[in-house]
Amino acid sequence: MTSTIPYEGIRPGEIIGYRVWRLERNKLRAVTADYMWKRGANGPATDIATTGGFYALKELSDAMRMLMLGSPCAIGKIAMWGEVIEHEQGYRAEYATIVELMDICLDENDRKPRANRDRMTEAMWERYLVAWKKETDATMMKLRRSYGL
Repeated sequence: MTSTIPYEGIRPGEIIGYRVWRLERNKLRAVTADYMWKRGANGPATDIATTGGFYALKELSDAMRMLMLGSPCAIGKIAMWGEVIEHEQGYRAEYATIVELMDICLDENDRKPRANRDRMTEAMWERYLVAWKKETDATMMKLRRSYGL
């Protein structure tokens, strides 16, 4: 029997997006704003009616294109709620929290030992108390190549 309830399975406030952060002393800093992300809820954002808010992209592939080669960065998922404005490629929201961090993205020429990269990722997980997904070097390189990075 098929359900006749429209949008069944979608819960209000459940908007997930992808974003990139700059790494600064094992903290996540917004790329285009002077904002250091904190553990738990971030917000309320100011000027949500104009250009303010916590930005995220709808697709992981769009976030991958934003990677800053030559700069240590992290990529991950955020949950957004409150007033949320949808744009063509993403959203901006009044509130946001980090849901998952993926492996830390480093420059192709980075020669840091793998163990050091693992410790840095683990430090991020401990600071923000979120899940972290460790991609293999081969997977990250394949993603970078597929997006021309």
